[in-house]
Amino acid sequence: MFFDLGYTLVFTEREEGFLNHLKAHNITKEKEEVVHAFHLADKYFMREFPGLLGKSRDNYMTQYRAYLLERLQLSDVPAFSPSKNPKQKRGWKCFPFTHHTLQALRDMGYTLGLISNWNDTAHAVLEENNLTQYFQSITISSELGIEKPDSRIFEAALNNTGFKGDECLYVGDNYYDDVVGARTVSMDSVLINPYGKLGIEELDSSVRVINSIEVLPSLLKRVENNESRN
Repeated sequence: MFFDLGYTLVFTEREEGFLNHLKAHNITKEKEEVVHAFHLADKYFMREFPGLLGKSRDNYMTQYRAYLLERLQLSDVPAFSPSKNPKQKRGWKCFPFTHHTLQALRDMGYTLGLISNWNDTAHAVLEENNLTQYFQSITISSELGIEKPDSRIFEAALNNTGFKGDECLYVGDNYYDDVVGARTVSMDSVLINPYGKLGIEELDSSVRVINSIEVLPSLLKRVENNESRN
């Protein structure tokens, strides 16, 4: 079972920072509204500009900021940074369920790997969050010079583990990098989207969607039980 890293296993508190920025300028917004605006901005850029969010912030921040403010019906807001460099180690931390879920999957007998579009801070993020211990294979785009959804980064990960694509599952939050890429090597996939179909309305029912990795152990146990009865 292979995982993405950002917003699959780790996250930043960018929404809190933005809410504080607005509050400092006497602008009030509900947290849920801001959270959804960031989510929709992410999904819009994933869909319309594949790969862009993995580049330097200078390549997209002006457009990202404009989209975010439009979603929130805001104007004339002093300059802010919606998030730090999206591949900067500082500020990334595990979801509350990340460790116990990965351990539960290992206890169930699954071999775990990581495939991530990330720069040279990836291993620092993993070490700071004590995540390296869970993975037999760690494949990072900046080390290979290849990014998802290119099939070669998935093939490199498979070669590292000795598994075939149709024996594996990929879990990530970006349909256009993760699901599309996994399919190029016949790997099954699950897409993370915390808010139902919000932001991914264009996808059909063939894409399996979960709200977080926390549900994976119980989901896989149900699948295993169904297979044993057949």
